[in-house]
Amino acid sequence: MYKCPTCGAGLVFDPKSQQLLCLSCRNKYDPENVENMKLDQARENVELAKNSYEAVAYKCSHCGAELITTDETITTFCSFCRVGTMLDRKVVVKRKPDYVIPFSITKEECEQIYVKRIKKALLAPKSMIDTQEVNKIRGIYMPYWIYTFDKDGDVYTKGQKYNHRSGDYVYYDDYSLSTEVKASCQGITHDATSNFWDRLSETIAPYSVSKKKIFSPAYLSGFYADNEDLDENVYRTDCQKIAENHISNRLKKDKEYSRYNAKPHVEMQEANTELALFPVYYLATKNRTGDRISYAVINGQTGKIAADIPIDFKKLILVALAVAIPVFVLLNLLFTFNMPTMIFISTLFNILSLCILAHQNKKIETRENELDDKGLQHKIALEKAAGGDVQEDTNKKNKKNKTKGVNRAITLVAILLIIFAPVILEFGILLFVMNPALANSTLLGIGIITMASVITWMIVRKIKHPEKDTSIYKPIIGLLLTVALFCIRPASDIYYYVTSFASITLSILAFKNTVDKYNILTTRKLPGLGKRGGDENA
Repeated sequence: MYKCPTCGAGLVFDPKSQQLLCLSCRNKYDPENVENMKLDQARENVELAKNSYEAVAYKCSHCGAELITTDETITTFCSFCRVGTMLDRKVVVKRKPDYVIPFSITKEECEQIYVKRIKKALLAPKSMIDTQEVNKIRGIYMPYWIYTFDKDGDVYTKGQKYNHRSGDYVYYDDYSLSTEVKASCQGITHDATSNFWDRLSETIAPYSVSKKKIFSPAYLSGFYADNEDLDENVYRTDCQKIAENHISNRLKKDKEYSRYNAKPHVEMQEANTELALFPVYYLATKNRTGDRISYAVINGQTGKIAADIPIDFKKLILVALAVAIPVFVLLNLLFTFNMPTMIFISTLFNILSLCILAHQNKKIETRENELDDKGLQHKIALEKAAGGDVQEDTNKKNKKNKTKGVNRAITLVAILLIIFAPVILEFGILLFVMNPALANSTLLGIGIITMASVITWMIVRKIKHPEKDTSIYKPIIGLLLTVALFCIRPASDIYYYVTSFASITLSILAFKNTVDKYNILTTRKLPGLGKRGGDENA
């Protein structure tokens, strides 16, 4: 806690004035001057303070996330999981970052940015802009690595230039190009914490690194800071590629390289890596059932926001009806809907639902296994290696891949049966002309075998893996009904009406599952005990 030199009350950092503000006498002080005053008061600890600083750490008893601050007031909730109270308080000595970018946007301005963004999302749950939720936006300094890459040397590349044409042959001359390059890429950044999901940190980038200041713990007054748990090696290669692509593209624009159609590649070397704290406003919001959480983050310097916003299904239904009813009336005036048309439309919707659900399931599997964040993957890999679980995970992965292969093969067979339904139908028509009785029995047999095979696969898969999601079964069953209808070709219209109604109903249910899947993709499981934080998602 930084004390006011005048009255002794607490000081907090004011983003507007970029100074420390006394909450009692309202006097303002320069952060660096206050820090120097504090060092003068404890001169015997100057050497220690140059490389570290003392702070209060609060650790969440539920998810294990740890936030640090220079304030002594206890926090009331965890910023990452929104579960429980962060009661585990202790004084810690932390590594001193090299730089800090102070907050330049106030919490009130941040709340306005967030509310404005959510109001544009017409289908967002109303709870996301409740005053009680918005007030829980918290300013957190996130740790970032700042990389500098240099190049001082020759770059060699090959190029070509058109020479002449002779008959059907075109002749080019090859050239070797050499350029002495002296270049430096400074200020390439990446977050240094597994709490901060990569997609979020990349979305709210960039920060103006030129406005960085020498770090002083005084900037933390009134805010929190997260711990860095990823070393500079995790994202070094990614940042190096950014530098190399930037310099290579600059070089490619040179007229000599353009003339010879050359594509130079500059290999940059790391010159320096520094640790800094960047300002982020952070908000975690639980879903209606309380088992998942979504995140919104705002760049505390520029105000750029990133948020994963779930869909309120009730709002979606109202909007869909408002659009669908006029469209249906209009189309009904222009077209006549008959049974074949309805069957075709329901089949089309089921195929579309099947493709979307399959794609979403794959993305959800990647998300739930934490495979969409490189930093978190690295942290989990280190923990497993320390616990000796690597071989066990490898065996599970191999077994899982085998199961996936079998399921994909069965799914492919089912899809092929559906795709070749028209061929089966044509075969049935040809057979019907030659022998009506044999045709009916053959097509009926094909329909029964097809449905029985796929339904048996569904039942067996559900028994073996009861935890598996079965939403994809709905469009498959809808498609099977239409295939069976084409195979059996009943004379009575009632069968067409029933099949059409059932297939459309399954399409609607599949659509509901699609929305549920989307909401899973816009939220995260609550961070568990021993895991640090979450992310947004987003």
